[in-house]
Amino acid sequence: MLERSGWQYKTMKDICYVNQGFQINIEKRDKHKRKNNKIYITIQHLNSVGDDEYINDKDHNDSVVCNPNDVLMTRTGNTGRVVTGVSGVFHNNFFRINFDRSKIDKDYLVYYLNLKSIQNLILEKAGASTIPDLNHGDFYSIPFNYPENLNEQRAIAKTFINIDNLINSLQFLILKKEKIKKQTMNILFDKNNFKSELKTICLNKIGYAYNGLSGMKSENFKDGNKKYITFLNVLGNPIVKEQQFEKFYCNNVQKKVQKGDLFFNTSSETPEEVALCSTINFDIDELYLNSFCFGFRITDHSINNLYLSYFYRSKYGRNIIKNLAQGSTRYNLPKKRFMEYSICVPSDTNEQIEYANILMNMDNEIELLNEKLSKYKKIKDGMMEDLLTGKVRLSYE
Repeated sequence: MLERSGWQYKTMKDICYVNQGFQINIEKRDKHKRKNNKIYITIQHLNSVGDDEYINDKDHNDSVVCNPNDVLMTRTGNTGRVVTGVSGVFHNNFFRINFDRSKIDKDYLVYYLNLKSIQNLILEKAGASTIPDLNHGDFYSIPFNYPENLNEQRAIAKTFINIDNLINSLQFLILKKEKIKKQTMNILFDKNNFKSELKTICLNKIGYAYNGLSGMKSENFKDGNKKYITFLNVLGNPIVKEQQFEKFYCNNVQKKVQKGDLFFNTSSETPEEVALCSTINFDIDELYLNSFCFGFRITDHSINNLYLSYFYRSKYGRNIIKNLAQGSTRYNLPKKRFMEYSICVPSDTNEQIEYANILMNMDNEIELLNEKLSKYKKIKDGMMEDLLTGKVRLSYE
């Protein structure tokens, strides 16, 4: 590595020491907060999975108690996760990183450990076994590069704190927009709110179903000059995305997709993800559907395809699928019953189009925000590589 003036090139052993957390039997963990106990910091606690657990003060010593200004890192399982801003008794799966705060800024250390090259090195040292495990010696061998001046460290950390604040605010806005969209769907698809009269339909009366690709082998999908809609494209989008089409090779006759078709996946691990509907709203010369989904071609032009795509993703459509889905470990859609199931739509086609366009515009807005979020994250990654290695220096006076 090219050394830079004013920078130190050390290892973790040179700047810190670590101690593991505390392991206690489940029966000794308290389920309620009491006067003389502390919260048990575990991965489950950080992920908000299950109820919090507490440890009595008499069952541990001070070396396994952390405060919000400490830095923890997972050493096994989800190895390399860096945690700060928490207080309690930390689990044995964590290291606490103890360092000289007159030389090392806490936030700089946190961002450095999250540098992609360092995270990759941590995972490499933890091993590729079923449960990766980073030992003390391997942690101490990790390089740590930093500017000698504490103010420069703080300036670098402050830059990333500001970027993270921007990213967090954008993520919050996206969640808010998604919540508003969900609420809007619940209102629009409530038959009591239709402006025109109700119209009862079932799929087998307004069109016909067709199968996706058949007779394919793995070698057909290595390359090719034909495009198909993937399973994940259907699951993830009410309108399939052209940039997510993939290629395959085939020399026999297959059913082509047309503008306005609907697509449904036939199975999933949860009933909530069975028969998630998607559609195509643009013309394309030659396009096919993956073999794990079936297509549906609407022949009744009074029914809008995009309206149905959003309907089957709403709580009303999801309730229908949950009632129909069959299975235990994996759920399947009984296609005949699904095609015969009656739903209510506005009789006025223009009303259907109006509702679909409202939701499509919301999706477009959310997509633009997600693109912006992705851009900010890429900028942050690039800046971390530059600033945390000294390639680019910041003014810190």
